[in-house]
Amino acid sequence: MTNIAYQNVITTLLSDIPEVNGDYELERKSWAPDDVHAHVVYGTVFAEFIRRTEESWRSTTDDDYELILKRCFAHVEKLVGSSDFETRCVVEASLLEALIGESGDWSRYSRFFGAKTRRMAEEVKRRFAG
Repeated sequence: MTNIAYQNVITTLLSDIPEVNGDYELERKSWAPDDVHAHVVYGTVFAEFIRRTEESWRSTTDDDYELILKRCFAHVEKLVGSSDFETRCVVEASLLEALIGESGDWSRYSRFFGAKTRRMAEEVKRRFAG
């Protein structure tokens, strides 16, 4: 189990996936600096980055997109394995719920899931199924 604390998840994201920096900075411009919480970053900025990258990956033969997606979900797996409850909540309640949505369809991303992320995504899907 990793020990990534909630207060470090944004810094960890920007370090692990530097391609997100531009989107993050754009989002920060529309918020007061102290209001850009991890749930906003993961549920909006990172989720949209993953969606766009996955769409680009499907529509091209460029392997770079696949490598970025693998890094994105390796990052997610690291957070899901954190001993910090709030860190795991950022992934579950913000990122995975944004990606899976009410349809419960995670097929676009599932090939990139690690074992812990898959278990968490299954829980999110069950909750949406009600």
